[in-house]
Amino acid sequence: MRILICLQVLFLLMLGKYDSEAQNISIQGISPVHAVNITKKTTSNKQTTPASAMPVTPLPVVTNQVLSSNPYLTNTPMPTKGRRIALLIGNGTYNYGGSLGENPKNDVQDLGKALTALGFEVKILVDANLQNVKQAIKVFQEKITGAEMATFFYAGHGMEIAGKKYIIPVDAQLKRPEDLDDFAYNIDFLFRRLKTGGAKHNLIVLDACRNDPFQIQARANIETERAWKDANVFSPIQLNRFNAGNVYLAMATDWGNKAKNGYGRNGVYTTQLLKFLKSGERLERVFDLTGIQVKRETQMEQNPQFFKEVSIADEFIF
Repeated sequence: MRILICLQVLFLLMLGKYDSEAQNISIQGISPVHAVNITKKTTSNKQTTPASAMPVTPLPVVTNQVLSSNPYLTNTPMPTKGRRIALLIGNGTYNYGGSLGENPKNDVQDLGKALTALGFEVKILVDANLQNVKQAIKVFQEKITGAEMATFFYAGHGMEIAGKKYIIPVDAQLKRPEDLDDFAYNIDFLFRRLKTGGAKHNLIVLDACRNDPFQIQARANIETERAWKDANVFSPIQLNRFNAGNVYLAMATDWGNKAKNGYGRNGVYTTQLLKFLKSGERLERVFDLTGIQVKRETQMEQNPQFFKEVSIADEFIF
């Protein structure tokens, strides 16, 4: 009997040791994910703790200071652009000369919408007489003081006599060359206004159909034929002689050629300009691309020109 009791005790002791070792093995070998619900027994019978509980490193906290240092993560406004002023004149219906149809009017209206979307304050004149042109340019000069960009755009008839370049108002009565000084607007005056205005950047775009709709060349009594040789075109403008700061001059065609009127809503040049005039685009790239596309569309018959006279390194971005 005593032997049987001793065997039973020995068996129970061995069984207890086996269970203890098995428990330790299962705890040590099980993955942390599944070990969360497994607990160790303690001699004090106190609350058990997870066997695989490990210290947890807290995630970094994004503070207001960190957020405020990044304008893309907050409502902090980005740096604002300077003032942008534009005067657009489109003359198509002439009282005494050839009509250009609806293209000039459509050009300034569509360009005005595009520039407004780019942050410009835009003034548009359609079929302006000489008094309207003079008054608008005077107000334009006053508005551009301290502006980042001053833009002047003209679509309509343009002429040059003896080196003087003119945009032609709709009420111009031109019978002889000297009439231009009385009834047209000399572009030299525009450059002087720009110089006085003092905008950081000055852009002049001339989409002028440079023919002679008034036929004053045939009536002119001049000393030499050479004086009228280029009466219907614009020769190069020496920008540096105006000392008007940073000046960009875009011409719808080159010297000695005529700008084509469009077959659709806009003129050939303005049609392409509207395609490339986009926010974030460099000014020079806009007019380079415009010129390339106009050459393609006209099979090189119209060759736009772009000139600049700048004294600062930074470029204008639309």
